[in-house]
This record gives sequence, C-alpha cells and structure tokens, in this order.
Amino acid sequence: LGVNLGLVLAAALLTTLAPRAAMSGLPPLKAYLNGTRVNDLLSVRTLIAKVVGITLIVSTGLPLGREGPMVHTGAIVAATLSRLRVRPMPRLLLGLPSRQRTWIGMGCAAGVAAAFN
Repeated sequence: LGVNLGLVLAAALLTTLAPRAAMSGLPPLKAYLNGTRVNDLLSVRTLIAKVVGITLIVSTGLPLGREGPMVHTGAIVAATLSRLRVRPMPRLLLGLPSRQRTWIGMGCAAGVAAAFN
C-alpha cells in the first residue's frame, strides 16, 4: 500500500512540471484537431511527464485507463516528428497547420493502436 501510494503521489507531482500531462488529454486534443490553439499540449515536457506518469500509474495496478494517455503520447510524438527538419524534404509542406493536424491525427490513431494491442 505504501509503495503504491508513493508511486501515485510521484505521478501526481509530475503534473506540476507539465500541467497538460494531467488527465487523459483527449478533450484538448479534440479541440486542437478542430483548430483551437492549446498551449503546451504537444510539448516534449508534456511527453516526458505523460510517459513517466502513466508508467508509474500502470505499475501500481490501479484500474486507471491507459488508453487516453497513449493517444496523447502518440499525438505528441507525431507532432515532434513533423517539426523535424530534414534537408532534402521541403519544410513548407509540413509547416502548414492543416498538415500538422493530419500528422497529429495519425499519431492519435497510432496511440489507439498501441493501447489496444
């Protein structure tokens, strides 16, 4: 009981590092995909806090879902990959907001596939 409580508290403290890592992340992702700007939703800091936090929570054995955080994690990874600069590929195509949302949608789909695999 004491170890599980410590892991849950450690995961909760991670939300002070990245407040967007709290909860599942699905409602802000839906808002972003509909065109609303949500600050720090797809940052690397949020990714690190989300991955460490969900790892701690799942290791406690509590019946908390991992599906929402996996979707959010997939979206952050896709957003980070779409921001990378590759020399032969022009940045113009990936820098457009519609292209960004397409990549993030694909990341969400990859997160769903990873969660239910």
